[in-house]
Amino acid sequence: MSHTRSHSTESSPIAVDAKRGTNILAFTIETIYNTLEAAMARRAEKEPVDENGTPLPQPFTGYLVTQKLHEGPHGILWRAGEAVFDRDTVIRQLFPDMTQHEDIIPTFFGEARTVARLKHPNLVRGLDCGRAGDSLFFVCEFVPGESLAAVLSVRGRLEEPRALAIVREICQALAYLDEQGMCHSAVKPSNCMLDREGVVRLCDLGVCKDVLYPNPVKRHRLHPEYAAPEAFTEDDYLDIQSDLYSLGITLWHMLTGNVPFRGMQEVVIRAHQERDLPSIREEAPGISAATASLLSALLAKDRSARVGTPDELMELLAEHPLLPKLVPQPDATPAPTIDHE
Repeated sequence: MSHTRSHSTESSPIAVDAKRGTNILAFTIETIYNTLEAAMARRAEKEPVDENGTPLPQPFTGYLVTQKLHEGPHGILWRAGEAVFDRDTVIRQLFPDMTQHEDIIPTFFGEARTVARLKHPNLVRGLDCGRAGDSLFFVCEFVPGESLAAVLSVRGRLEEPRALAIVREICQALAYLDEQGMCHSAVKPSNCMLDREGVVRLCDLGVCKDVLYPNPVKRHRLHPEYAAPEAFTEDDYLDIQSDLYSLGITLWHMLTGNVPFRGMQEVVIRAHQERDLPSIREEAPGISAATASLLSALLAKDRSARVGTPDELMELLAEHPLLPKLVPQPDATPAPTIDHE
């Protein structure tokens, strides 16, 4: 009598080994995937990428570039982490063709050292400078918040008291620069940061100009829509009074939602030099007589009729009926004076 031995599939050694092999393979694939994913995450932390997934360039020793903020005709603005102090910074990198002039390198580093010594609550601090290959770069602190230009692009215009308060804070920064024998030379909404505490900070100090040792300001640094009439004369001479004109145009923009003169660069320059300003009362109905008078004093083409110093502007603002009086700070220490020698 023959006996047939049946083997269930589940109890077959071959089947058991096959199942075990499948489990091991699945585990191995999952392990490899997780390991690869973790490695890619670590790499992403070390090598930040742009919106297309391309690793960002890392040309600055001691800094990890994390974001490309802006690219203009003269350079690139990067957000970067500083390794030593573990803080966010902004790096302005000039394109190599902007540094070809033989005098630009010593001038650049001299100006950067001076700017790094400036300390005021309404200024964004300069921190560092250096060379990255064929280009130069300037580092300043990162201010969480948004620029006045960004605010205006969304809101169009600001309420008169808020606009005047912003002007006062910028004026305090200009007064400090004036004490140091310097002017900013590029006051405009995109260079005014509003931080998360509501404090206004004047930035882009890399364009500051030492007025004790006058040197021509390169025209590529200027924005014609905000520049004073004298900015585009043969002497290219700028001083703190030119900054006050630019501050006046910035106030005009805040109140009306636009600058008074627009169009091609040559047309705007000629308008600042020759044309009368439109009526602010027509551009922004409801503006107080005090603010209209203030704008006239700031935007006079004749420098002898224009507000002369930030201190003079602060006196005018102190009398403005829409601005609360400033509370004196008894513990404030006097601003350090920069030695220009």
